[in-house]
Amino acid sequence: MNTENRIKRTIIVAIVGLFVNLLLGAVKLYIGQASNSLIILSDAVNNFTDGVGLLIITAGFILMRNKPTKAFPLGFGRVEYLVGFVFSVILVGTGCYLAFSAIERFLYPYFVQFTWLRFGVILASVSLKIFLALWFKFQNRHIMSNVLHGEQLDSWLDVGITLMTLIGFVLTGYTPLRLDAIFGFAISIIIVIAGIKLLIGYVKEILGKPISDEISNSICEIAANNPAIIATGSITTHSYGINKIQVIIELVFKKNFDLKAANAVSDDIIREVLEKHNVDLKILMKESAKYEEVT
Repeated sequence: MNTENRIKRTIIVAIVGLFVNLLLGAVKLYIGQASNSLIILSDAVNNFTDGVGLLIITAGFILMRNKPTKAFPLGFGRVEYLVGFVFSVILVGTGCYLAFSAIERFLYPYFVQFTWLRFGVILASVSLKIFLALWFKFQNRHIMSNVLHGEQLDSWLDVGITLMTLIGFVLTGYTPLRLDAIFGFAISIIIVIAGIKLLIGYVKEILGKPISDEISNSICEIAANNPAIIATGSITTHSYGINKIQVIIELVFKKNFDLKAANAVSDDIIREVLEKHNVDLKILMKESAKYEEVT
């Protein structure tokens, strides 16, 4: 799938997820306020947070459709990492706020009004979250986006959170324990941990995560298999988003190797690496005599 189609498909997938999360958030917010349940309100806020995240993702991928400019000659592919970073920060912030609210509820408990109708509506919402998780998983087989992978995992996490919400909602009416606050606090911790994990991953992408050892070794092997190359030097990686990875490698050519022939060899290596790994390879040519002086 080329970059343009990948971006278009990601936008459609994100918009579907956005509407489903806003719908779930609105329903749970109404039930949470009507029943005065922090657990359900926490679940609603979690859905709204997911919706905001998907809205940011949609806006980010729309920006990625812009053509490269003089200021950004390699395009806007890294916006995906910034979008994921912002979403992760929102997730952590939301979790911390819910944890504070849970502690407040534990110290100053409120009466929770339970009804089976409200229980049934929340239970039915689980099926929509399962659909959303499968939707992200199926679409991401073709798109291969870390952002959508994170949304898929978040949707499965939401399924577990909603089921925990239902258990706490039911038991609140049958025990003097402040389960509304306890379960609400547990949900908030889960949200914070998930957000921190995503945050660490996106920080690595923004700072510059190197390509995998498998791809790096494969590139070196492709170069070393050429009889004109006697050694490979350092490898530097620059990532500008999915399908926009640039690798710079030092190659040591045979002594007194013809420059025109060296350019032809370099072109062959670049073409093979592009076909095999979809990586934009740049080669720094070194002559063996100069290489020996440096080493």
